[in-house]
Amino acid sequence: MVKNNYKLVWPAFLLLYAVFLSLPCFADSDVQWQSRLQQLERERFPEAGVDSALREIYRDLNQKIKALDKQGEAVEGERLQADWQQVRAILNVRAELLATGSHSAEKMLGFGPAGVRNLQLEIRAYQVLLRVISDRSRTGWQQFSADMRLSPIPLIYALVQAVLVIVLFVMWRRRIVPRLKAYSKQHSGSERPIGATLIWWYLRIRSPFEWYVFLTILLGIVSSLLFFVPMGIVTGILDWLLLGATAIYALDTLLGYGFHGARGDDEKAVLRLRSIKLVGYVVIIIGLLSSLLTSLGLVWGTIGSWFSAVFWLISLPVVAVLLRWWRPYVFKTLRRRHYRKAPLVGWALEHQSGALSLVACLLGGLFIVIYRLGIYILTLVNEQEMVRTWMAYLFRIEVARQSAKDRDLQQMKALPTEALAHFEPNVLTDYVDDSIAVDQRLELAEICRDDKPTISVVHAPRGMGRSSFLTALAKDMQGDKSVALVQTPCGDFSTLLPAIGEALGLDAAAPMRDIVNLLKEDEPRVVFLDDVQRLIKPTINGLKELDRLVRLMRHSSAAVSWVMAIETSCWRFVELARGERFIFDREITLPGWNERQIAELIEARNKAAAIDPNFSALVLPRQLNRPADSEVEAALGSYSRILWEYSKGSPGISLFLWQQSIFIGRLNDLGEPDDQSDEQVVVRLFDIPSTASIESMSVTLLLALRAIMQLEWASKEEVASCINLSSEEVIDTLRRLVSGGYLVADDGRYSVAWPWYHAITTLLTRQHLLRL
Repeated sequence: MVKNNYKLVWPAFLLLYAVFLSLPCFADSDVQWQSRLQQLERERFPEAGVDSALREIYRDLNQKIKALDKQGEAVEGERLQADWQQVRAILNVRAELLATGSHSAEKMLGFGPAGVRNLQLEIRAYQVLLRVISDRSRTGWQQFSADMRLSPIPLIYALVQAVLVIVLFVMWRRRIVPRLKAYSKQHSGSERPIGATLIWWYLRIRSPFEWYVFLTILLGIVSSLLFFVPMGIVTGILDWLLLGATAIYALDTLLGYGFHGARGDDEKAVLRLRSIKLVGYVVIIIGLLSSLLTSLGLVWGTIGSWFSAVFWLISLPVVAVLLRWWRPYVFKTLRRRHYRKAPLVGWALEHQSGALSLVACLLGGLFIVIYRLGIYILTLVNEQEMVRTWMAYLFRIEVARQSAKDRDLQQMKALPTEALAHFEPNVLTDYVDDSIAVDQRLELAEICRDDKPTISVVHAPRGMGRSSFLTALAKDMQGDKSVALVQTPCGDFSTLLPAIGEALGLDAAAPMRDIVNLLKEDEPRVVFLDDVQRLIKPTINGLKELDRLVRLMRHSSAAVSWVMAIETSCWRFVELARGERFIFDREITLPGWNERQIAELIEARNKAAAIDPNFSALVLPRQLNRPADSEVEAALGSYSRILWEYSKGSPGISLFLWQQSIFIGRLNDLGEPDDQSDEQVVVRLFDIPSTASIESMSVTLLLALRAIMQLEWASKEEVASCINLSSEEVIDTLRRLVSGGYLVADDGRYSVAWPWYHAITTLLTRQHLLRL
């Protein structure tokens, strides 16, 4: 840019340059140098003019500094300050000229003879500055002594403040910090509250941070008195040393625990802290030197240029040391299976030793960082519900494609009935996951603990865990109130009332009057009613039995609370038909389970059944947010995502699908069929029935399926009353649905078969015959 502008102003510059050379070689004041700088700015800094000005500034500075050196200690006070202001003004002009990048400027900033001469000049200028500071401090001490002899009150006040700060600092470290440590240790689990997390973070960085705050406050008190002391130098040292140490420990904590949950006692954590300390200390030393030079008040010149060059020269051996430290870990990580496919990784593994080993380590480390950063970003995107569903759908398609040929290669056997029984959706076990519907459970527990009578409804589709939810809620309420958990039998209100009396401690044959009188007593109790949909018929006057139950609730004692669980499709019928007859205090919908909860449920059932599933027959895509899991955990997590997507978060359907996914087979270590291998539990993708057969069903069959969905377990008579058909037509309809596998029959009652539950629900919802 300078050369181009020089060509444009060449004719005018010849005249101005002649005038410029005719001026005196040395400026006697900063005003003349400022006018010279303004002249060069108007000329857009022509290179020849800048070079000449820099040479003149060098001679002028050299003379002025020599004069100050000869005068020595004879010059002090205001005269020394005035002479220094002239030197500093010329240095400011010199700095602006060096920033133009002219030929002479580059030579003065380099390592050649011109650079060495300018470095010596700047060092001599710093020596003069130190004389100025020393003179100013000596004069300041004299004035400070005179002021304190006249009035020592400011000194006494500052001492009182300093003593108070010291006492508070000691009390904080001896009394408060131990209590914070005890509180943090008490809440050291993975689910620590936000307050304990913040305290844990503070304890990790507290030592340098506390000293920084303490010394900064003390310096603030002292600086109000010792105004002549250059506190900028001391504060610069504190900032770089103590805040730098605080940043080192904070960064180690963030990288080690915040992202990976690593502790400080493993090899990787020790190496990470060691590396952060090395880089941090180098940065602190360089920053400290830079801060000291800047705080002296001199603008940067040759010293700054050399300082920057030395910084980059120092960084090279530091990088080499870091690569040597991390080389074993980098190559060990690159040998993992999901890294080996990249060509760069293959090249790096081939050069683990030799001249290119550090380059291979550097490229391999950058690859790992970029790879994990990409996984982190994709994981954030993966948290979106739409993306998760789409990914699970692609998982299922890919697994179905790759596992289709496995079905043709071998004949699998079903597991024994005893083992499969552990995966029945309708079987309640002792497994409890406190993270499931925790907000809904806490909300109901809060209103049930109240002294006021309440009636609440919990609804969820079949297999969503209504019974498990009520059981967990009943356990939460034990100790607060008397609890009665009732399973609604198939029938009407007259069959439910003895079950309520038995749950309350009465005999099964107790008369109705005794049950009602017991409910009218003032004893605090909560009655949980499961499967209340068995009292409801989706037909005219179908809410008659529910009316009788609600009437019993209303006439019970004010100390009794009621919680009913009902199937969602039946609840939608109640919502449409009830009008203003039923007003409940809470109407809660149970949420679906996520992938992790389904995976933990399946893992618990696997342990109960004593099986160890083998996923090697499936090629499962690895989940992005599970990089540290073992192969078995990663496979179960990926397969759980497939189950979650197809079941729409239903644990009951997921258990059934898992039951249909496990077989007994013979596989070798590569997941290939091998008749010589031992029998083991093999996972194969579940079969999804084709929906073509139900798409062409008649309206009668669809209405029968809707009635059974709403009743959950329906008899022939109940189906007939719901769809208004004769008994013969109902018998034919049910026979056809049972023979097609759509229904299962048990003791004269019918229910939708699990393999078809999802497809039938989707079809009825799409045709507006059912609401969920």
